[in-house]
Amino acid sequence: MTGHSVIADASAVKERNVILENRLKQEAEYNKKQQRKMQDFIENIAHQIKTPLAAIILNLEFMQELHMDERMGRLVDESAGSAFRIRDFIRTLLNISRFENKKVIIAADEVLIGSIISDSINNCMNGMIHENQNDIFIVQYDDKCESAVIYADEMWLVEAIANVIGNSADYIRNISDGKVYITAGCDERKVVIRIEDNGNGLTVKDQDDIFDRFSTTRNSASDMHVGLGLNLSRLIIEAHYGIIKAGNSEEYGGAEFTIILPRYRLKDKR
Repeated sequence: MTGHSVIADASAVKERNVILENRLKQEAEYNKKQQRKMQDFIENIAHQIKTPLAAIILNLEFMQELHMDERMGRLVDESAGSAFRIRDFIRTLLNISRFENKKVIIAADEVLIGSIISDSINNCMNGMIHENQNDIFIVQYDDKCESAVIYADEMWLVEAIANVIGNSADYIRNISDGKVYITAGCDERKVVIRIEDNGNGLTVKDQDDIFDRFSTTRNSASDMHVGLGLNLSRLIIEAHYGIIKAGNSEEYGGAEFTIILPRYRLKDKR
């Protein structure tokens, strides 16, 4: 092979590489545009549902104030509960879309770790129907962690942690002695929050895809459980430069979620 042919072959390879690189860039840009279109479509559908749903909820709440027989009252309560779940579903879906489209600004404020966990539990309890819901949460802090400060967006972080706690609470609803164990530890650089339960635990597949949108994992006691809450939790935690991972608890036998968050001051992140 002559020197000229080697140079020609090298030039041809380089040209093909440039063509392939341009095609890959075009495909990536096309996929981004399609994703944006899909997100816009989801947002439009969700907004179209919100207005009539709000009217339905208002009417159901009015009916709950009326004097009705037991059967009719139960039907109205069940309908209201379903409407509230649809409302929460739409709200979560819209929030996921906002995070994926970089429309959310994460503010950095000083927040007590104990306050975040306490507010997360309270948010979770608002929608629960456990008979003894005050007794199912066991909270433990490492030395001085409860009063330690983290720089975070309190509203979003509370929602993220409440979703994880609520997920665990949902899966132990039909267990007679079901518990959710929440522990928090921290050092100068990070805070680690573990949320464990004594339910049935997670399969290997569950651990891999539980944070994906619309994932279906453990058998939930809820009749309308969809994999949105944990997907939103992951997006919020990652927006705080943190990580969340799933596994099984060696101590309690159920699922275990580990959240690791930096304690340093964040830049506002859109």
